[in-house]
Amino acid sequence: MDQYIHGYTSEEQRRLAKLNELLNFRCLSLLTLAPGMRVLDVGSGLGMFSAQMADQVGPTGRVLGVEKSEAQLERAAVWLEGRPQLSYRQGDAYHLPLKDIGVAAFDLAHTRFLLEHVQRPARVVGQMFQAVRPGGQVVLVDDDHLRFTLYPELPAFDVIWFAYLKSYEVMGNDPYVGRKLVALLKNAGCRSIRNDFIFFGSNADQSDFADYVRNIAEIIEQARSVITEHRLLAESEFEEGLRAFQQWQHHPHATIWYQVCWAEGTKPES
Repeated sequence: MDQYIHGYTSEEQRRLAKLNELLNFRCLSLLTLAPGMRVLDVGSGLGMFSAQMADQVGPTGRVLGVEKSEAQLERAAVWLEGRPQLSYRQGDAYHLPLKDIGVAAFDLAHTRFLLEHVQRPARVVGQMFQAVRPGGQVVLVDDDHLRFTLYPELPAFDVIWFAYLKSYEVMGNDPYVGRKLVALLKNAGCRSIRNDFIFFGSNADQSDFADYVRNIAEIIEQARSVITEHRLLAESEFEEGLRAFQQWQHHPHATIWYQVCWAEGTKPES
């Protein structure tokens, strides 16, 4: 059974909201959206990015967000006001709830930070491929957690980070799925595939640096129970590494480098 490692607490909702603020403008810059387009957002979460895509396609377009979590959908409802082209519905990414819409109904299907949390990512991508029209686009955005670097180096935190990656694996998920996005698109039937990185990082000179530090600290804290229960790291090492990270952020050269993997493929016309 698929498990979202970060949970659905109010703290996680706040983290996701801030993550959207930090990342969405970069993600939008890589999408080819135009007025009138029909967009499917799989694993739409809090709905913030779906809403921004809806603003791009305008009142003549349509954006449908599909989300499994009722708690997420309740919070997403705030974005519906003033956006008649935007809607959300509850559903499973393995069986997209589109029977009333039909197959090949969308110009673009998008998912972000979902595939790393499911045990069968190929099935999700296959569903997205079926949902787009011939000539339509499938866009995958996800993590390869080895694309993460701190400077100055912090060995005490590195051991936590690698335990965090193992926590995905013990839950049957894939912390390296980002590197596989092109393969997933190609195996689903997409062609004309292109790939890129989305930068996610900052440094001690930037006003948003504390937000990046907080995001990393919070995802690590949310994985604590899995890490300790499966004995992936001693509690004392976990505490030491987290303290070291909090102190590290005050170093004048402190820098976070992270790259989110992005790939887009086209469904063949015939």
